[in-house]
Amino acid sequence: MTKRLLVAMITVSTIGAFGAAPVGAGSHPEFTLTITKIVEGSAPNDTEFVINVNCVAYEMPAEPLRARPLADTVVLNEDTVFPSEGGTVTLSIHPDAFWDAIDCGVTETDDGGADEVTGREQVVTFTDWENRRVEVVNRFNEPGPTTTAEPTTTTSTAATTAARATPRFTG
Repeated sequence: MTKRLLVAMITVSTIGAFGAAPVGAGSHPEFTLTITKIVEGSAPNDTEFVINVNCVAYEMPAEPLRARPLADTVVLNEDTVFPSEGGTVTLSIHPDAFWDAIDCGVTETDDGGADEVTGREQVVTFTDWENRRVEVVNRFNEPGPTTTAEPTTTTSTAATTAARATPRFTG
């Protein structure tokens, strides 16, 4: 344990001696992405909804509009599971000082069999490091009224009369 502490102290001191900022200095403030799952109608009790959040950091080169992803900069890749009644989850994102933007793809990967989904795929871009909110709405249509038809029996009057008629004697 003493060796690790000594190595860490030497590393920080060496970086400081060359004028580099200590780790964490000058970084952007932490921000959040809040996901609200709204369920309209009645989802089956055991239904689960899965939303994947995949955030990637970008740096902006000198030429405008030519943003490119930084190598190995997946900031967040997480599946969030919501119960049948929905709910809200807030995810914290910690940006680095060198990042100019972060794009977070919010994708519902399991809609629980909903009849309609609003907001299934969204992209949220962070450039000002402010908190953001998204909603995903799953709509379950209420089943229509079920009617049970009574079996009907029809009887022809002519057939009934013929069955009751007595045959004529021909002999």
